[in-house]
Amino acid sequence: MPMHNVAKLLKGRETGWYQSERNTAAMLRTVVSARSGKPLSGDDIWYILQLTWVTRARDHWRKLKVPALLRLFPQEKSVRKPSRDANLQEVLERVSLPKRVAEAAAKTTGIVNFRGTQKFVKSLVQTKFGGITRHNQKSHTLAGE
Repeated sequence: MPMHNVAKLLKGRETGWYQSERNTAAMLRTVVSARSGKPLSGDDIWYILQLTWVTRARDHWRKLKVPALLRLFPQEKSVRKPSRDANLQEVLERVSLPKRVAEAAAKTTGIVNFRGTQKFVKSLVQTKFGGITRHNQKSHTLAGE
């Protein structure tokens, strides 16, 4: 069975999201390999997960990507918070990251938008389970009363 290039099958915004997901996967591989076989702690795994998150803001890298990278690759000098007009590339150039990590982090990344996920789950519950609310769930007992 022939393998198709998935990117060719996508249109519009889907193309951007697909590339972002590919960039995220590449960044995660790069980050983990750059840690030179050091075992991952629970905190490390938490920060790696943060590297997959996005928000509606275009600069989600300020709250998610850069802080997570700085936790995974501690800095010898303190890093000041970037100014509002700073861009990601400028910030990555100021910090001390392995070169290949900085290159991977400079690309658009992110897969999971929890805000969107929350809305999806809420709509799923409403359509599949008749709009069960917390109040309704508490009022039911195991005996069905």
